[in-house]
Amino acid sequence: MSYTSPNSSSGLKSTDEEKLKRLETFKIIKEMSDILNTGLDSEALGCCIKLCEDNVDATALAQVLKDWRTRRADQDDLNLNKE
Repeated sequence: MSYTSPNSSSGLKSTDEEKLKRLETFKIIKEMSDILNTGLDSEALGCCIKLCEDNVDATALAQVLKDWRTRRADQDDLNLNKE
């Protein structure tokens, strides 16, 4: 069963029950993400889940996201200092 964002279309036909299970699962994962203050919106979270389903190392993915956020924050700081 795929746990990607329920708004994404995979081209696969699913029963209403499968769609409901996917939606409920995604809502739970999104709630956990919010509790952990990940800052991921539904689309980004869905992409991360899809990458993990495709056997991307979750630890490596987390490190990439952490590095990306650090660089973005550094860039934001530079932009504020220019103003």
